[in-house]
Amino acid sequence: MRNPLEYKRTILKRKSKTVSGKGKTVDSLADFFSSKIFLVSFVAIVMSIIAVWMTNYQSNEECTEVRYQNKTLDRVVTIACILFNSSESIAIGSAALVFLLEAPDRRKREHYEAWRVINSASNQTGSGGRIQALQDLNRDGVDLEGIAAPGADLSGIDLSFGQLLRANLQYAQLDRADLQEAHLSRANLQGTSLWQANLQYAELMVADLQASVLEEANLQGAELWKANLQHAKLRCANLQEATLEKASLEAASLWQTNLKRTNLKEANFQNSSLRNAQLQWADLKQANLEGAQLKEANLEDADLAEAKLKDANLENANLTNANLEGTDLTNANLEGVNLTNANLDGANLTNTNLNGADLTNVNLRSIKTIKLQASDE
Repeated sequence: MRNPLEYKRTILKRKSKTVSGKGKTVDSLADFFSSKIFLVSFVAIVMSIIAVWMTNYQSNEECTEVRYQNKTLDRVVTIACILFNSSESIAIGSAALVFLLEAPDRRKREHYEAWRVINSASNQTGSGGRIQALQDLNRDGVDLEGIAAPGADLSGIDLSFGQLLRANLQYAQLDRADLQEAHLSRANLQGTSLWQANLQYAELMVADLQASVLEEANLQGAELWKANLQHAKLRCANLQEATLEKASLEAASLWQTNLKRTNLKEANFQNSSLRNAQLQWADLKQANLEGAQLKEANLEDADLAEAKLKDANLENANLTNANLEGTDLTNANLEGVNLTNANLDGANLTNTNLNGADLTNVNLRSIKTIKLQASDE
């Protein structure tokens, strides 16, 4: 006699297999209906219907020359004739659809090939095809965070608006590169050549630009908060309205650099060269300019409150309307400086050389010491 429990289990197993089989069938059907084959077939059918509708078989002389007594047969033959005549258009339309549907796969293959080129050229100093590969990936919005191309020659590359966070481009050649609004925060650009590069409004926060070449580069509006620019060459660069707050620029070369309206709060310019630099309306509050060369620099309307200018050379500089409140000018050379309407309230002028300086309407309240050094004449 059959055990009722075993019989029940057998029935449940069969039902389970049936349900499982149905599930697989449903999945297969779902895969088919979502496949490109189905879509192409569906669109081909729709286009065929449209072709018949637009052709209007009643007015198609070629397909209505032969008429049949059976109306259904006559209609079928006429439609078949029209479809045959429209087969070229249907084929072209279907091919166009296939091309469009395969676009994502083609894009994936292109990206794979681009990454292959980049990785295979990792130890080369030349381009190695990386310029085009990187440009293609960037154009398609691919995230290039952490990309490594140290020492590569990528001159003239266009990576504008690119996502290049933490990129390693140490000692790379990026002369005349377009990096406008690129995201390069924490990137390694140590020793990189960026001569005449476009870095307008680029993000370079905490980036390492030590000993980099940025001569004649456009960094207008760039974000360089806490960036490392020690020993960097920035001669004739445009840094207007950029942010270099707390940036490190020790021993950097900034001759004739445009720093108008730039945020330089707490920046370190110790022993840097800013000769003939344009610093009008610049914010230099609490900046360190000890030993800096500022000969003939234009600091009109600049804010130097509590800045450190000990041993700095400001010979013939323009400090008209400048705010030097609480500034340390110990041993600084201000010979021939224009201080018209400047605010020196609370400034430290110990051993400061003010020979030939224009002190018209200068606010000298609460200053610590004034010592006019003797002229050599």
